[in-house]
Amino acid sequence: MAEADLSKGFGPDTRTRFSRRRVLQLAGASAAAAGLGSLLAACGGNGPGSGSGPKAPGALPEMTPFHVQSAKIDSYFIDAVNLTENHYADYNLEVSDFIYPTSGLQGMQLMAAGQVDGGMTDTLVTLATFANSAPGTRPVVVGMRLNTSPYALVVNKEGSWPDANAGFEERMKSLKGKTVGLTAIGAGADQVLRLALARAGMQYSDVTPLAVGQTTPGIAQMQAGKLDAYVAQAWTMGRFVAQRTGGKVLIDFGANDVPDVLSKQQVGSIVVREDHAEQHQDAVKAWLACQSAALQWITKNKDEAAGLLNTQMLGGQSPDIAKDYVDHFTNTLVPQFQPDFKVTKDGVERMIGIAVQNGTVKEGQIKYEDLVPDFARA
Repeated sequence: MAEADLSKGFGPDTRTRFSRRRVLQLAGASAAAAGLGSLLAACGGNGPGSGSGPKAPGALPEMTPFHVQSAKIDSYFIDAVNLTENHYADYNLEVSDFIYPTSGLQGMQLMAAGQVDGGMTDTLVTLATFANSAPGTRPVVVGMRLNTSPYALVVNKEGSWPDANAGFEERMKSLKGKTVGLTAIGAGADQVLRLALARAGMQYSDVTPLAVGQTTPGIAQMQAGKLDAYVAQAWTMGRFVAQRTGGKVLIDFGANDVPDVLSKQQVGSIVVREDHAEQHQDAVKAWLACQSAALQWITKNKDEAAGLLNTQMLGGQSPDIAKDYVDHFTNTLVPQFQPDFKVTKDGVERMIGIAVQNGTVKEGQIKYEDLVPDFARA
């Protein structure tokens, strides 16, 4: 993997300072305001993740509750496969359903509060939270599930936009004066937008960022003409938003024609709370083994996987997008995975360098050895 080019600096207004208090404020102010009760309501009772029967090698000795945060987008498709195929039960993990935060920032708050045991989240958000949290409650990275950027910039059908052959800077500069939708200010999509603007020689103030939440409200806002563009946080979602709004994907941030500082980001950190990794290592390893089982199932059952993805994450409306994603997953993403999703030092240090450049952490504040437990290192 090519080294990210960090030679171009970032303008003053592209820096986002994350105090510990600010991380929690951005995550939703309070668990009650964020609807914590509804987020956790699905976690009780029996479900497809519970039950008895033959257990996989490495299964825990007894059924153990494990609360997983997820999202209904392709980056979290492994989670959906785990639940549908009863992989959690195979490893004696009791996961009856998922917790669905409104953003990665809110997910970090839930994890800090002990309401979430594990989940995948954007690496830059993870780093900012780690840097501003107390030891023990910090998120640590126990695996890496996305080694290239899944983000996409979708533009509406009304504007006059450059064509697909235009250079990266030209396409980014077409956003000047436009309103750009994001899941949340400070979330992964926002960090990508800041980096992309800086790489194009622009300021964050050149656009009007608007926090609109997940994909469904983003589509509604774009259809209503309130957004000129939307930063989709997943490969299928960029294409799905374009399909539903009549717009187009202006930039695939994981494409080869995008600067490495964006395209080569290892954005999909599998995280748990630091004290959970220390005290319940067997449960964390069982959870990682579940994810490996899902990976094997997808590669062996591509047609069934595409059908499941279309049904569960695309509302049954986009079988072609689902099929294309499964091909992308098996042909592009899977070859990039380390065995058991192990975390490489160079990948983490690249992301720390980006976070330092972007102002979310300080130089020397985070080390690979502190962020990644021994058992998760490549």
